[in-house]
Amino acid sequence: MGRTKLSVLIMIMLFVISTFIGCSKSGSSGDTGQPRADGAGGTEGQISGFNETGYPIVNEKITLTMMGADTADPRRKWEENRFFKRMEEMTSIHFKFIQIARENWNEKKKLAFASGDLPDVFFSAFLTAQEEMSYGEQGILIPLEGMIEKYAPNIKKCLEENPGVKKSITLPSGNIVALPAIHETKSNAHIYLNKKWMDELGLEEPNTVDDLYKILKAFKDQDPNKNGMADEIPLSLVGVAQIKPLMSAWGLLFNDVNLFIDDNNKVVFSPIQPEFKDALVFLKKLYDEKLLDNETFTQTTQQLNAKGRNDTELLGGFYTAGAFTVVGEARHFDYITMIPLLTPKGQRMWPLDGTFNDLENKANAIRFMRGTFAITNKCKAPEAMIRWVDYLYTEEGAILTWMGKEGEEYEWNSDGTWSWILEEGQEQYDVRYPGTIAPATVPGLRPDNVWFKLGNIYESSLWPIRGRVNKYDRLTYPFLYFPVEKQKRVNSLNADIGSYVDQMIARFITGDASIDEWDNYVKTIQNMGVEELISIYQEAYDEFIKE
Repeated sequence: MGRTKLSVLIMIMLFVISTFIGCSKSGSSGDTGQPRADGAGGTEGQISGFNETGYPIVNEKITLTMMGADTADPRRKWEENRFFKRMEEMTSIHFKFIQIARENWNEKKKLAFASGDLPDVFFSAFLTAQEEMSYGEQGILIPLEGMIEKYAPNIKKCLEENPGVKKSITLPSGNIVALPAIHETKSNAHIYLNKKWMDELGLEEPNTVDDLYKILKAFKDQDPNKNGMADEIPLSLVGVAQIKPLMSAWGLLFNDVNLFIDDNNKVVFSPIQPEFKDALVFLKKLYDEKLLDNETFTQTTQQLNAKGRNDTELLGGFYTAGAFTVVGEARHFDYITMIPLLTPKGQRMWPLDGTFNDLENKANAIRFMRGTFAITNKCKAPEAMIRWVDYLYTEEGAILTWMGKEGEEYEWNSDGTWSWILEEGQEQYDVRYPGTIAPATVPGLRPDNVWFKLGNIYESSLWPIRGRVNKYDRLTYPFLYFPVEKQKRVNSLNADIGSYVDQMIARFITGDASIDEWDNYVKTIQNMGVEELISIYQEAYDEFIKE
């Protein structure tokens, strides 16, 4: 071989070797955008001065991008929010924020995933099960469990104390790619009835649907607001979503896909049960007699609230988390939560979304919101971020999240309660929105043992009156994941069936469709694949409750 050819061959070999070495080094640095197989996510040592314990988390300030959903209220601007500023001061982690109004969130979130223009972290993210499954499988959302084990003692402790939550956020692969918000309290939205009107008319609280009918009829006919006009609205709701909880009086519960688990651990699809038909007949009677607001299926929450704050007291009942949100503080104490009505089997129940807190005691359920926080494969400091969010799973961090800083946002009273620090003319959200990151669906705990000591008489009154209902809370169906292909099938079935069910509830109650069409309605749902849907959910539930 000639000297020239030999030189060329050596050069080619050296180039190939150097390229291989370079690729190996790049792969070992974690710069491939893929999560490590150990679930730690990213690569340790990518940033200098990272501290595994203590604060600051990093010795030199770093900047990451955070994207999430929140209220569009101008008082809540993340870049100015004191919660984030305090966290930055403590951790040395600064964020460039991509804050999206909740009503635009799903569209913007989908666009971010589709385009690959992703933030380092999602916060208040409302990630769906399908998104966690799909983007976790693709490595776009990195696994967190390894980092939790190594760097997040508070999250680890929380999941150990709530094994049902841990099971409900763990993908079939064994990975955890998103973290939850956990509330100790259970259901918080209920039917409120005008107790002042009931007392004036000599009416007892209802025990059955017949009792409820008599109360609503009296509200309509006996002029409890004493203005000489039949302008009372006995029960005003907003849409099908607020109709469904009432059907607990017929022994039916609804999660977001219209099903629940019965006493025999069987999946029940509520909208095709005979009791569902009975409930529709009753609700149509209320609608026809104008005991149920005839604007129930067309009005907005804002329109309901306007009725509640009318100079003339108009509302006999409504569905909300607290009466003052609808009728204002002046009328708040006129209303009381309706205890769940007795079912035909003599039970009382109210829907709770969440999971089993204790897998061996399925009556012990916990309310939590999935998909509130995730780290993407764009993040160069995942260990720092898991340490950052870990703080929110402590009582101290939860107080900072929900209440702010003592002496600035809130203060303790001499009677052991606390209050927001308000200047003259301010309301609580003038302090909460710029000083805390709540109320929002954010990762971490809510400090209920402190939160419930709020001295505001309106909000503090909610705990006992909600408690009248909470004792009857019943988990509908635990949050679960399905394999990717089954999740796609479930989403497709639910989209078609759920839309049809909601449409027909409104049509049956308003009379746009006759209840005589019931058999055709059930047949339509069966033809849409409801039995397949039930089977998928049953199989997943059976697997979930296995020891």
